[in-house]
Amino acid sequence: MKKHKELTEGSIVKAIFKIFVPVAIANLLQTAYNMTDTFWVGKLGAKAIASVSLSFPVLFLLFSFVNGFTLAGSILVAQYKGGKNQRMINYISAQTITFSLLASLLISIVGYLLASNLMQVFTSDPYILKNSIEYLQTIFLGTVFVFTFTAFNSLMRGVGSPKTATRIYLISVLLNLILDPLFINGCCIFPALGVKGAALATIFTQSLASFIALFFLCRKKGPIQLHFKDLKPDFNQMKRLIKIGYPASLEQIMRSFGGMALIFLVSKFGADVIAAYGIAMRLFGFVIIPSFAFFVATSTLVGQNIGAGKKERAKETAKQSMILAFLVLTIEGVLTFVFAEQIIRFFVNDQNVISIGKTFVRLLSFTFGFLGIQLVIEGAANGSGNTKLAMIFAFVSLFFVRLPLAYILSLGLKLKEFGVWLSFLIEIVSLSFVYLYIYEKRKDVWFSRKLTEEDVLESKTVEAVETIDSEKD
Repeated sequence: MKKHKELTEGSIVKAIFKIFVPVAIANLLQTAYNMTDTFWVGKLGAKAIASVSLSFPVLFLLFSFVNGFTLAGSILVAQYKGGKNQRMINYISAQTITFSLLASLLISIVGYLLASNLMQVFTSDPYILKNSIEYLQTIFLGTVFVFTFTAFNSLMRGVGSPKTATRIYLISVLLNLILDPLFINGCCIFPALGVKGAALATIFTQSLASFIALFFLCRKKGPIQLHFKDLKPDFNQMKRLIKIGYPASLEQIMRSFGGMALIFLVSKFGADVIAAYGIAMRLFGFVIIPSFAFFVATSTLVGQNIGAGKKERAKETAKQSMILAFLVLTIEGVLTFVFAEQIIRFFVNDQNVISIGKTFVRLLSFTFGFLGIQLVIEGAANGSGNTKLAMIFAFVSLFFVRLPLAYILSLGLKLKEFGVWLSFLIEIVSLSFVYLYIYEKRKDVWFSRKLTEEDVLESKTVEAVETIDSEKD
């Protein structure tokens, strides 16, 4: 009960940072993991980086299908945690993992078969095409491990215990530091596998992480306790996860399509621009880690406070998270602007790529504080189960703002890649003000919603849990 009280009672700022710090560290480690890949692949040249960069939107698209439903599991366990219902926390966690395993098998097959066709849409360069296909197909073979750990990570955040996932991330990063140069460049008995070696290193490290996560869940202590009988698919619970999670999945899928459309547009300006875009987006993922950590902290704390019946505390949590996120991300934006060139130079020696990437990164640095506000508001909405907000705005912002702007500015006004970079700035800043307006109008409705009471499917789920418990007895 101690952890529950720490998150739903006392200082809100302290509660925010109790979640924020381990989540930020975990995502810092995950980004360091990705940057290790970029660093070693970058030693192979701009075309090698372009090969991996072209793969990102495709991977994000197919992985998004499952990520939304693991988010749904996280939202539910957060509200059950606030309501002190340990049995439902365990059961929903098991069903979330089962869903992730089933989905990973489907995505693994579909992704492997479509990799070649997808990459042919983006490039005709023989070197980039060959390496991007090999990278994608290798990653898809290991999706079951990626999704298992993703589900575990999301659920642990929901119960307010993200430290375990952070420790596992650390193990993965350290192992990846060894395997990346070994598999990419070769050594002794290990052949040099190039870009494909980075994908193989990912599979090895993710498989280890998933086994450690399952071991942790199967213990008879801890915030989540996995029981094997709970893993049997409960289709009422699957429907519940889909109902809550599909907007988040669609949102990420739309962002994936938007990312692929941007990659298609960026690819028109040559390999150097593709490489600069790939590096800049990796860096973007790195520097906005605090905003995502605030998103998770807000979602978890809002969910737990709603589950505990503390509506006003949930509102105050969102407000304080917004202020903190804007301040922290703005400071980070200033530092990124100042050191943009040095950061990019760390990954690539090509002066043209550095020059192109520096411009993009500096424009993005102006958006960090505004992006922090957006993600906190999304976190507040998601914590209350109102996952449709992000889906709606992803559709509007991508297909009515960023993509049209990127096309008009880059090709219509002939600003080339600078037009694409500028579209990010305009879209993110303008959208943040719309988010604030919607939040002020809808927050009373959001924070009055209690998923653990309102869903008719829950009664069927409880019956299933009681049946399982009686069988055990």
